[in-house]
Amino acid sequence: MRNPAIDDLLDSVSTGELDLQARHVVIDDSSDLAGQKLRFTHLKTGLNVVVVSIQRPNGEAVFNPTGDFVFEPRDIIFAIGSDEALDYLRIRASGQPSEL
Repeated sequence: MRNPAIDDLLDSVSTGELDLQARHVVIDDSSDLAGQKLRFTHLKTGLNVVVVSIQRPNGEAVFNPTGDFVFEPRDIIFAIGSDEALDYLRIRASGQPSEL
């Protein structure tokens, strides 16, 4: 069953009405995110990025991960946030030096 409110929200994100983007980002082996719990990454509190799901290299999908979720290299993060925040996440996930 589809929810009209969810459909409206997704439409607003996809058309840019909310100044939010949805992207996927791959965690590189050299990223400081690898081995960290989600709660210690400050993605939500520092960047206001919402991690919607993670897909593991083995195909396992984790939806709405808790703060105790531990990132692994080559995890694919599906996230929603501002362009600037998602660019920062992409750089950080790539293992490149990044400043907030």
